[in-house]
Amino acid sequence: MIKGQLHVRVLEGRNVKDTDAVGRGDPFVEFWIDGHEKHKTDSRCNTNTPVWLYETTL
Repeated sequence: MIKGQLHVRVLEGRNVKDTDAVGRGDPFVEFWIDGHEKHKTDSRCNTNTPVWLYETTL
């Protein structure tokens, strides 16, 4: 297996689909590395245009 670093940057979401009855959800981004290493941003409450400015190096 090739080993190295992966730099991930999650900036924002646009026109995120509504997920609750009120019309806005609490979106977050979730991603997996090799199917077992889970990473997740914090939720952004009551918005369809979330901004995270999340960065990580794996």
